[in-house]
Amino acid sequence: MTLLSLQSVTAGYGSLPVLKDVSLEMEKGQILALVGESGSGKSTVMKSIAGLPSFGVSVMKGSIRFDGKDMIALSPEQRRRILGEDLCMIFQNPTTSMNRIRKIRNQFLESYRSHRNGGDEEALQQVRTTFQKLGLADTDRILDSCPFELSGGMCQRVAIALAMVMEPKLLLADEPTSALDVVSQQQVLEEMLLLRERFGTSVLLVTHNIAAAARVADRLVILHDGCIEEAGAKDALIASPQKEYTKLLLNNVPRLCRTERRREKTEVLLQVSGIEKTYLKNGVRVRAVENVSLALEKGEILGIVGESGSGKSTLARQILRLEKPSRGQITVCGKDIARLKKKDVKGLYQAEQIIFQNPETSFNPRMRIRESIRDTLRNLAGIRSKPQIEEKIDELMRDVGLAPELANRYPFQLSGGQCQRAAIARALAASPQLLICDEATSALDVTVQAGIVSLLRSLARGRGMSMIFISHDLALVSTLCDRVVVMKDGRCIEQGTAADIVAHPKQEYTKLLLRSASFR
Repeated sequence: MTLLSLQSVTAGYGSLPVLKDVSLEMEKGQILALVGESGSGKSTVMKSIAGLPSFGVSVMKGSIRFDGKDMIALSPEQRRRILGEDLCMIFQNPTTSMNRIRKIRNQFLESYRSHRNGGDEEALQQVRTTFQKLGLADTDRILDSCPFELSGGMCQRVAIALAMVMEPKLLLADEPTSALDVVSQQQVLEEMLLLRERFGTSVLLVTHNIAAAARVADRLVILHDGCIEEAGAKDALIASPQKEYTKLLLNNVPRLCRTERRREKTEVLLQVSGIEKTYLKNGVRVRAVENVSLALEKGEILGIVGESGSGKSTLARQILRLEKPSRGQITVCGKDIARLKKKDVKGLYQAEQIIFQNPETSFNPRMRIRESIRDTLRNLAGIRSKPQIEEKIDELMRDVGLAPELANRYPFQLSGGQCQRAAIARALAASPQLLICDEATSALDVTVQAGIVSLLRSLARGRGMSMIFISHDLALVSTLCDRVVVMKDGRCIEQGTAADIVAHPKQEYTKLLLRSASFR
C-alpha cells in the first residue's frame, strides 16, 4: 500500500527550480534511499515533503501525498499535527537539531507534550520503552545528559529515539551517517532496520554514500542535477546499473585493497616513541593517548584508522607540536620537537603541514584563497617577490587541479571539493616533507573523495613527500596507504602493511572495522 507519493514535482528556492519533474512512490514498511552528490536535490525532496516555511522550499508544480493527505494543501495547524506524530525528520548533525545545553529528558518531555496530553511519568515510560526497542542501554544516564556530553553516534541514535517516541509512519533521515565513523554508521543503519521490524516504520534515507544505502534500503533512487537518473530494487540496480552516473558512483565507492605495495626502505623522517597524553576533565585525569610508538619513512604514506575518540587527532596534534605530550618523545628529521627553541619552530612548520576535515573553516572567511596562500609563501617559503608569489600561487592551483582564477574567490564561493584542493595547495606552499590529512575526505561525496585521494597519492609520489592519512574508513585507507596503524581507546592495537591488515587482521576490533567498511 502506497504511503508516500510524489508526482511530477518541480520545487526550489525562490524562482530557482532545484527539483525537475521528480516522481517517486514509497510503500508502507519500505526503506527507500535517495542517493546522489551534493547539489543533486536529495535534501530538497525531503524539505518539500515536510513543507516547513523555515526550509524556504516552494513546490512550483506537481503533487505530494502522504498517507492519503495532500501535503501541499494542508493548513499550518494540520501540518503541525502530522509533523512529529505521523511524519518525523532527523538531520545530518543531531547536535544542531537539539538544544546542546538542555538535558535530553527535558527535550523528550517537551516533544511529547506538544502532541499528547499524558503526564510526565507516562511520557518517560514511553521513552524507556522506545529506548529498549532500539537497544539503548543506560536510559537514565542518557536522559540526564546534554547532547554535547554524548558521542556523535550516540547523539544520532538518541535523535532517532526522540523521533520514534510518537511511533511515526514515516521517518525522513537526511544524511544521518555522514559525520560518523564506520562503527557508529553501522549502529545507526542497524537502528533503521529495527524501526521497520519493531515499529513498522517506513524510512526515506537521503545519503551521498551509496554503500551505506546498499546496507539497509529496499529500493534506490539515484538523483543527479535535480532529476531522477535511475531507480530500482537495490540488488538489481547495484548488480546491473544502466546509467553512466550510477556506474560512476558505484566505481568510486572505496573497496578494501589486498594488493601488497612494494617500496624501497628509506631513512626515517618521523619517530614517535611511547607517547602518552592525559587531560584533566572535571577533576579526573583522562588518558587520550597511551604508549603509542610508530615510525614513518621518507616518501611513505601511513594510515591511522579508528573510530571517533580513539585518539587519532590527539596524536596528530602532538606530532604537529600543537600540544605537548605528557610523556614520550617525537623526533622529526632527527630533532626532538619538544626541545625546539622558538626560533626553530618555524622550521618545524615548514617541514610539517596539516589538512583538516572541514576545509572552509580552516580558511579565514574574509580572505580570498590567493591571500591565504600568499601568506604561507611569505611566512614559510620565504618568497618576497610579488611576481614570484603570484606565479607560484597559479602553479600550486594547477598542481591540485584547480583553475588559477579560482584563487580569487572566497572559501564560501567554492564547492567542498574545490575548497579542499585549495587547502592542499596552501599546505604545499610550504614545501613540507610531511603532510598530515586529518579526516580530510570524510565530509565529501564519493566522487569528490576519489578525486582528492588520487590527487594526494600523485602528490606524495611526485614530490617524495611523506603523509599521515587519518580516517575512520579502513577501505579508503587501504587504497591509499603503504602501512596502517589501528587505534582504539588511545592505544595502538595493531599495525602492519595495508595488505596484511586487510587480509590477516589479528584483533577483533580490526575485524569489526573491516566488516563495517566492506561494500556489499
